Amino acid sequence: MTEGSSKATATNEDDRQVERFWCRTICGYVSLFGLAPMITGIIAGIQYVGAESDASKAKSVHTLRYVSSAMALVYLLIIQGIATYGILYTRNLIKSSAFIIIALATVLNVISVYRLVVLGFQTTSITSLEPGSLNSTSSKATFYVFHLAPEWIVAVTLLGINVRERFKTGMWGDKLYEPLKKKEKK
Repeated sequence: MTEGSSKATATNEDDRQVERFWCRTICGYVSLFGLAPMITGIIAGIQYVGAESDASKAKSVHTLRYVSSAMALVYLLIIQGIATYGILYTRNLIKSSAFIIIALATVLNVISVYRLVVLGFQTTSITSLEPGSLNSTSSKATFYVFHLAPEWIVAVTLLGINVRERFKTGMWGDKLYEPLKKKEKK
């Protein structure tokens, strides 16, 4: 190895450090945004008890559920966008791992879209079998196909692969993965 090639390698590593810094910063902010749908969902859940007898609280819960579903959809689209950007523009990225992230986010987007669609249905009775009441057999089957099945598919996929190996990461990111891997080899 010549002196010139070692300087080029050092420059490339420095470039990668800057690239990793910006990737971590952006992903950190995106992760914080991921709390927003959960927080609005929790608030809607807390208000639900009072909404059973108060129309204004029921309207508030309905709005919060819409907001939570829309934010979850946007969050997953942002994740897909970041993974797509990584595939197209990031050097040395394990593309198959990014494709897995895109695929799992797409499956999870089905839930958000389903929720946004069914939140438009309203009924005056919890036992109603009218169209749009979501109490019919076909409505229940639709729920299991478009809400429950995607969650199970993603969970089984994540449990079925070795996430550390596939994504070359540890609990706190790629920087700490290498020392952990060296300890496991010893």
